Amino acid sequence: MKTLIITIISIFIFILILFLSSKNKTNIFSKLAYVSNTEGNWDIWICNVDGSNKKRITTYKGPDYNPSWSPDGKKIAFTTYRWGGHRIGIMNSDGTNVKRLLEISNGYNLDPEWSPDGKHIAYFAEHKGYWQIFKVNINTGKTVRLSNIENTSDRSPSWSPDGKKIAFQSVRDGNWEIYIMNNDGSNLTRLTKNDYDDFMPSWSSSGKEIVYGADRNRQLDVCIMKSNGSEQQNITKGRPESLRSNSESHKDDITPVFTSNGEKIIWSSGTSSSTKKIYIMNKDGSDLRPLLNSGFNEQFPSVTLNN
Repeated sequence: MKTLIITIISIFIFILILFLSSKNKTNIFSKLAYVSNTEGNWDIWICNVDGSNKKRITTYKGPDYNPSWSPDGKKIAFTTYRWGGHRIGIMNSDGTNVKRLLEISNGYNLDPEWSPDGKHIAYFAEHKGYWQIFKVNINTGKTVRLSNIENTSDRSPSWSPDGKKIAFQSVRDGNWEIYIMNNDGSNLTRLTKNDYDDFMPSWSSSGKEIVYGADRNRQLDVCIMKSNGSEQQNITKGRPESLRSNSESHKDDITPVFTSNGEKIIWSSGTSSSTKKIYIMNKDGSDLRPLLNSGFNEQFPSVTLNN
C-alpha cells in the first residue's frame, strides 16, 4: 500500500511539472525547425525548442528554407531550389524521403503551411504575374486558388488552429496589410490598417492572437494583436537592434511564430550587413534573448504544434 501511494504521488508530481512547464516556460517537448548557413549553404536544421540538440537535416547544394511542420511532427514541408527554384517539397522530419509537392506547376510556389488536420497545405504561387494563395489536397493533389482578386498579390498564409480560417498578407489596398478569410477563400476581413507594411502573420495555439512583422516608420518590429484585429501592440520597438526596412527580403527574415503553449514568441532579426539570429521572448515582449546564436545566419523558425 505504501508503495502504491508513493507511485501515485510521483505521477502527480510529474504531471504537475509538465503542466507548469507548458504554462510558464518554453515547452521542452516541442521541436524547432529553422534555416541556417552554418555549413556554408542554406539548409534546414531542427533542434529542441530551447535551442539544444541541433541537427542538420538537408544537404542539398542549393537553398532549402521556409520549413513548416506537419501537425503530428513527423514531416516537414519546405521551399527549395531542387526543381528549378522556389518549389515546395515534403520530407520526413529527419530529412529523408524528399518528394515534390506539386508535380506540375506554372511558375514558382513557396511558403507552405500545413493545415491543422494534415490534409492540405496552403502556399502562395505565381498567377498571371502576381502572388496568389492556393491550397492543395495532399492525398489527391487537387489545388484550389483561394485569393479572390486579380491584379494584386496575396502571400504568407497561416491556418487558424481549428482550420477554419487563414490569415495572410495582401497588398490589395496599397500596402501590405494582414487579412483573414475562410479556408475556402470566402468572408475576407481586413485586420490591420497602417501607413506602413504588416506581414508574415502566425496564429497562437488558442486561436485568440496573431503575431506578425510590422514596418513602423521604416523600422521592422514584431507586433501582436487579437485575432479579430483589436489590441494591436508593438512588442519589440527596435529591440534587439535597429532593423531598417529597405527590401521585401528583410520583411521575410522576421517570420515570428508562437511556441506551442502560446506564451512565447520566436522570430529572427538581422540585416544584410549583420548576422541574422533567432530570438525568443514572452508574448508581452519581456525576457527577450537569443535562442540560437551560432555566429552564422539563422532564420525562418517553425515550431511543432504537438507537445
